[in-house]
Amino acid sequence: PAINVWFDLSDQLVLRFGAGRSIARPDYTDIVPRVSLNPGSLTGDGGDPNVNRYESDDYNASLEFYPDRETIFAAAVYYKNIANYIVNRTDQEIFPVQTSTPNIQRCTLQNAAENLYNCLFDINRRSDGAGGHNFGVELQASRRIWGPFGAIVNYTYSDAKSDSGNPIPGNSKHALNVTGYFENDFLSLRASYNYRSAFFINIDRASPLNQGETQSLDASANLKLTDNIALTADAVNLTNAKIYQYAGTETRFRALYDNGRIFYAG
Repeated sequence: PAINVWFDLSDQLVLRFGAGRSIARPDYTDIVPRVSLNPGSLTGDGGDPNVNRYESDDYNASLEFYPDRETIFAAAVYYKNIANYIVNRTDQEIFPVQTSTPNIQRCTLQNAAENLYNCLFDINRRSDGAGGHNFGVELQASRRIWGPFGAIVNYTYSDAKSDSGNPIPGNSKHALNVTGYFENDFLSLRASYNYRSAFFINIDRASPLNQGETQSLDASANLKLTDNIALTADAVNLTNAKIYQYAGTETRFRALYDNGRIFYAG
């Protein structure tokens, strides 16, 4: 259910209010009673058929200013009362392992002839979060600045907190996108800068997994040759930014992803 109402305060100014309930099913792999094991590290992950759906009650208000047909300046506030979200928990569970190099502190011999042991695994199980809330602010501007040159800017502040005090997965407090463009009847050029602050990913092997702030610069070009033919080019991550992941604090390194620069042409 949702309701949205708006008031035209003038020909250029619009006030909007909205309220609704957002729901989403868990991923199929979250609710399947499965387990995937890594015997080398005695870790694994699994689903839980008792996991509930994602659910929140959402409220928002915005004020939008349209000085001309190609311009918008807008500000919005929102509040989400989060009834449930899904997060990992770590359970210790026993599974049989056939190995000649057992971890003697976590494995018990069952059959010496077959090198069969019962071993204690740390299993990441999907589970219901404690609920919580999210208060945020959104700012947006889009305008031609001079002739074919223009800019688009949007910023989001998102302050999400769980009732248990634990972080909510996937929430970055700050997100920013700035795009500059040149557009006429034949040529379109764009460059976009994206920034996302650090965020908590999930519990992984009994410890938090976090991702550091990310930023990238992308660009695109589109040249119209005829009404039916155009040349296109796109570049992703021109600054060659890397993704840094850590466990709780930045000094506890977990992973570094170097995706490089990506170029497309058509």
